[in-house]
Amino acid sequence: MSLYTVKPFYYNIGGYKFSLEEIKHGLLRNNIKSPQNYMRSLASNDERLSLLSDFFDPRIDFVCLDYPECLELIDSFEGSTDEQLESELENFVQNVIEG
Repeated sequence: MSLYTVKPFYYNIGGYKFSLEEIKHGLLRNNIKSPQNYMRSLASNDERLSLLSDFFDPRIDFVCLDYPECLELIDSFEGSTDEQLESELENFVQNVIEG
């Protein structure tokens, strides 16, 4: 028997609690379902959907990938212009995905 139980960790965003999974797939990816899940992170009647933006940049999928190669590139996103981000994505696809 375990001496302790792991409590889930939540982030407070706009007064609402979000798990990391809900942030990634619910907020950042505009509630597009995770590739591993059958359902979306946030239900259609979830009041947290009010935080979603009408704007969605599909490049956010690049940041949400769980691959070490992606994490190394995230540091370069701060203050990046669209051109720099496009260049980083192109380099990633050519060097990591297409190998």
